[in-house]
Amino acid sequence: MGRNAKDRRPVGPRPVDRISLSEKHFGRRLAAFAICLAVGIAGIAYGVNGLLNTGTGWTAIEETGGQTSCANEFVLEYLVKESGFQASADLRRVRVLYTEMARTAYQLFSTTEQLEDVHNLCYINAHPNENIVVDPLLYQAFQLVEEYGDRGVYLGPVYSLYEDLFYCEDDSQTLDFDPFVNPETAAYYQELAAFSCNPAAVNVKLLGENTLCLEVSETYMSYAEDVGRASYLDFGWQKNGFIIDYFANKLEAEGLDQYMIASKDGYTRCGAGEGFLFSLYDWLDGRAVLAGETSFAQKINMVNFRVFPLNSVDAQRFYVFSDGDTRHQYIDLKDGLCKSSASAITVYSQSKNCAALMLAGGKVFIQEKDRLGKALAALPQGVEAMAIDEGKHILCTDPEQPFSQLYESGQVKYQHKVITAQ
Repeated sequence: MGRNAKDRRPVGPRPVDRISLSEKHFGRRLAAFAICLAVGIAGIAYGVNGLLNTGTGWTAIEETGGQTSCANEFVLEYLVKESGFQASADLRRVRVLYTEMARTAYQLFSTTEQLEDVHNLCYINAHPNENIVVDPLLYQAFQLVEEYGDRGVYLGPVYSLYEDLFYCEDDSQTLDFDPFVNPETAAYYQELAAFSCNPAAVNVKLLGENTLCLEVSETYMSYAEDVGRASYLDFGWQKNGFIIDYFANKLEAEGLDQYMIASKDGYTRCGAGEGFLFSLYDWLDGRAVLAGETSFAQKINMVNFRVFPLNSVDAQRFYVFSDGDTRHQYIDLKDGLCKSSASAITVYSQSKNCAALMLAGGKVFIQEKDRLGKALAALPQGVEAMAIDEGKHILCTDPEQPFSQLYESGQVKYQHKVITAQ
């Protein structure tokens, strides 16, 4: 089954309804927001309705204009502290800016659409070994991955293979796409991964002044064209980390800093400093369960990595087998296999943005399971983490971080455990 498969029914967990809500507290408001992501609710009540006398509280922001964008991958809310004309004006500004940003981000990070006068990833892939002037957002993304020594963006061909797997409608269709059961497929994935991790085969050279060159060797170019996998660059699961920082930075630059925005694949930026409640999920017996809850007193940026779906958008990022096993997009460059040290890890920080957290946390998550503890303890200063190991321990690097509502059912009981530097 190819990537254009139709009528694909997303696989997801049963609805989660364990959190009670209160309109007075931001923590409960965010808890409601988290539930929306978990069960894939498509619409959130829209609070502006064109009124000049806007009331106070959190208001969901929707894009306008009807153009193709990435807004469906995010949920944005804005806090109105004082009602009146100014509040309405601010909400209109946020809505217009969000619409513009979501369209721009979609265009720049697209690997499938060549757009007039837009030098996006699709354009760069189609013009190897040429100097190309790109938008500063793309240039800065390549600068950051180079700084971190991360070559995940070169896994474009491998990501496309996993997308074929994710579009399968039942287990019988996965054989040709699953490297864990098909040796020939595994060898094919490894061949592509070998090119991806080799700078002599493919590399983006940064030339300054937002100019770059995608350098591709003749050997790799010939191979990729022969197998129909010439999409050399794709930020894959990293894409929304750069996009959410772009959204947050633009809002703050316009003085619109009372926002809370989250992507449906695990990135969160909070501009308002009222604190919130966070729910940590695990994959148990083929379904998502609420393993525990924790709260943050101040604004926090965070990235949640997980190997299982929580919402309808996740159907594009996972395949769930009938036995509950999953495949995902977190790929090890060494062999092209999806890999994780835990079923879920969340990294968070008050000082680092989502892109930095994503690149630091990815090194922890895409690991062998027996390296989880050491990897967590080796996180950079200013980055904290919580994870769930195979023993149903919620591992936390911050000894002061409280946990509550720990899941317990039958023989399964989650426990909180602090990980210290080693």
